[in-house]
Amino acid sequence: MACKDLDMIEEYDKYVIASKTDLKGIITYVSNAFADISGYTVDEMVGKPHNIVRHPDMPKSIYESIWKNLKEGKNWKGEIKNRKKDGGYYWVYANISPLFDEDKNIIGYSSVRKDITGEKTLMGVNKSLEYMVEEKVNEIRQRDKMLMQQSKNAAMGEMIDAIAHQWKNPLGVINMLAQKVQYDLKREKLKDDKLDEYMSSTLMQVKHLVETIDEFRQFFRPNTKTESIMLRSMVDSTLLLLSDELKAHLIKTSILCDSEVEVSINQNEFKHVLINLIQNSRDAFEENNVKNKLITFCINQEGNKVLLKVKDNAGGMSEDIITKIFKPHFTTKEEGKGTGIGLYLTKQIIEKNNASIEVQSEDDTSTFTISFIKD
Repeated sequence: MACKDLDMIEEYDKYVIASKTDLKGIITYVSNAFADISGYTVDEMVGKPHNIVRHPDMPKSIYESIWKNLKEGKNWKGEIKNRKKDGGYYWVYANISPLFDEDKNIIGYSSVRKDITGEKTLMGVNKSLEYMVEEKVNEIRQRDKMLMQQSKNAAMGEMIDAIAHQWKNPLGVINMLAQKVQYDLKREKLKDDKLDEYMSSTLMQVKHLVETIDEFRQFFRPNTKTESIMLRSMVDSTLLLLSDELKAHLIKTSILCDSEVEVSINQNEFKHVLINLIQNSRDAFEENNVKNKLITFCINQEGNKVLLKVKDNAGGMSEDIITKIFKPHFTTKEEGKGTGIGLYLTKQIIEKNNASIEVQSEDDTSTFTISFIKD
């Protein structure tokens, strides 16, 4: 045999994980590479059943499949986890084939394997990382869900107060008109034209009550649907919800709109965003003792973007506050007066609706800019 052939045999024995067995699976040959990776010597493996390296983690069905293929004269390929002498393990990709004599009778089996322990370990690490990431994402989702519920509960309390304010004046007017009707009836001074006047005024107040309660019903109704809505109408609708509260705090509003533009959003969630921004301005007005309070809504389209800017003159913000303002539980308010979740959830809702929000401050003004991408 040539020296070159001997070198090749030595190389094969040193680097290729190979073995041969008889028909009963007793090892008749094993390469040094196989012995090394298994932790045995060649002498410890030859003459032993091949299941000396069988790992208990491997299902019985795998080996049944291997033997079935081999006895039918077919090859078997697949991944196998083997056990080391010291109890450790390694993974191989095995190609197992039957050995035939000249008459094509099966006389034994041979196998060549590739070490894939590193790949399997990396896959395991990746799966662990995926699991950890999934767990973290679920944790964040649960936290956001809890924060959203807290914010909704706080908003509900404020909205119930707003309903009380919205209904107080109309009910007072209706009560006064009823008293006038009763008074005029007793004195027989109720003329048809006067009755028409009283009824017209009463119906006007009732109409206001119905419109108000319809707005609140829409706001509190569960709704996960995204729909195309005129942005100006959304602002108008939200201001109607808070109209009495804005009057009570002497806050004026102004809407500047280049044109009627549509955006695809969840209506109720976006009203929640606008309410958060308005109430954030309201609190800033109170904290800074602002006299002429003004919130301006500016709607315009720039290329494929629709911009809604909510600007107030409540005193502005420092750069330090701007960098933290959308973080959960960050608040500049006194203890007990703010949870720090309103603007955090505002950002979450906006991003969920495929938009973005940023804030800028200049002199005594702050401007929140919400950007929608138009298809």
